[in-house]
Amino acid sequence: MAGRDSNEDKTCVFWNIDHCPIPGGCRPHEITNFIKGALKNEGYLGDVSIWAYSDKPSVVDELSRDYRDAGISLRNLVSEGIEKLHEMSMDIFLFGLDNRAPSNVLVISKEDTVVFDVLRRMHSMGYRILVAQPENVDSNELSGITSMIWRWPSESDLLP
Repeated sequence: MAGRDSNEDKTCVFWNIDHCPIPGGCRPHEITNFIKGALKNEGYLGDVSIWAYSDKPSVVDELSRDYRDAGISLRNLVSEGIEKLHEMSMDIFLFGLDNRAPSNVLVISKEDTVVFDVLRRMHSMGYRILVAQPENVDSNELSGITSMIWRWPSESDLLP
């Protein structure tokens, strides 16, 4: 991650936990600390809200309390793939209605045309776009609109 000028605007994280799961051995509170620490290290000092999306019943049933305790709002979307992405896209727009630009939108997901279209629109309205993706994804599609792109962590990045 490359450093940016400091800002105290709100950041909302939209995290597809099916595309970018918690690395093995880690707990939701460790991911919360990692995300907030990474943002702080890059100069994003405002409040951070984290929304996680999954359509896998095992994730929703087994870990919902852990996510809630870690300050992560888990969206229970036991549905089919594209519906989850539309829900995430709608929530990004709703964040935009509630928080004027320049606020920060961080999307944690692999490459996704539906969500990327929303991010382009948000960028054109003055929002800062931040992205975290798995190591095996290299999206050039977002290079012109992002303020920050970083690799989603592996277990070794999070555990001592």
